[in-house]
Amino acid sequence: MNHTRFRRFGLASLVALPLGATLVACDATPPKEEDRAGLLSESADLRNEFEAAVPGLNNQIAQSAAYVVFPDVGQAGFIVGGQGGRGAVYRPSGQHIGWATLSTANIGLQAGVQNYSMLMLFQDEAAVSRFRDNQLSGNANSVAVAGDAGGSAMSKFDNGVAAYHKTRGGLMAGLQFGLDSIKYSPEFPGDPR
Repeated sequence: MNHTRFRRFGLASLVALPLGATLVACDATPPKEEDRAGLLSESADLRNEFEAAVPGLNNQIAQSAAYVVFPDVGQAGFIVGGQGGRGAVYRPSGQHIGWATLSTANIGLQAGVQNYSMLMLFQDEAAVSRFRDNQLSGNANSVAVAGDAGGSAMSKFDNGVAAYHKTRGGLMAGLQFGLDSIKYSPEFPGDPR
């Protein structure tokens, strides 16, 4: 066997194995009871940060059907990559209605590691229904949010979703994600909201 090919396979395996374990750990179940209050508090704080940085975002949220705040999403890649995180789902009024997980794995041109926060809005009830039924499809691009107040652009709805992200650490170019990688679980089992 060619040693170069073996080294490439070995390097890809070293990245893929821990990444796969991380993504499996980020399944579609709600967070542990002891983690919920912290996640909700972080989500509320982050909504305020996003609104301060993006002029008009508060109106876009008010006109949406629901939104998700992911306080901490990890993304890593070197040929093989992925991302994973947990979030809280709300109605525009601020009513908490459920939980979300983002978990992807992919292969392609990529290199880097980063952590970011993400705010994702659902355009209408049809998009929310697809989300609650775990039937979202297509891709979405996220608009990067600068730290300066009022310094970021509005995201447009695509496939019923508009998204914003704010880097917390690391370096990686661009952010695109498959909508089928985002899963919903209700606040309480059997809850129809």
